[in-house]
Amino acid sequence: MPHIFWSDSYQRNISDKGDIPVISHGADSVRSYAWELQFNLGTLIPEAQADTFSFAAKSVGPIESVSERIPVDRVNDKVWYPGKVTNSEVTVVFEDLLKQKAGHFLYKWYQLVYNQQTGTFYDPGIHMIKKNIDILKLDNVLAPVSHIKLIGAYPSAFREIDRDYGTNEMHKIEMTFSYDFVISVLGTPK
Repeated sequence: MPHIFWSDSYQRNISDKGDIPVISHGADSVRSYAWELQFNLGTLIPEAQADTFSFAAKSVGPIESVSERIPVDRVNDKVWYPGKVTNSEVTVVFEDLLKQKAGHFLYKWYQLVYNQQTGTFYDPGIHMIKKNIDILKLDNVLAPVSHIKLIGAYPSAFREIDRDYGTNEMHKIEMTFSYDFVISVLGTPK
């Protein structure tokens, strides 16, 4: 027979004095993120207090690496050989980055690609904007199970999700990263 859990410690306390109801947050679940992104921006962002950043991601889009097929026609058959490999972009949604100013640092990294204030593009003589990104896959106790390393990654799009009082969502930042190579590895990054 299933055990029924019942507790009145989360109920509202309303008195006859017209007090505002007390809403308990004790029953709120703790959100655990299954993906974590780690990257080292080094000295790219001078106002940042750290070189290495670690962000929890709400969602990570598909990471795709496709090898084109080269057809070879023979007399009575057709065979295929692997050709040029093309990597897609990956879109990552970060959530609730307002307090730590992390969203600002992500935008500063994107701003190095194209600065809309000055109208200047990336200058390879000043900054090396391509960095390696480790995407960690975490289990239910937040221990790393495996990770994907994006080599030569840089932000190619920055999007702040619309703010709407009609929804009960947190502040979100959506970033798209382009990358040169992808490696999938079991365990934690080294």
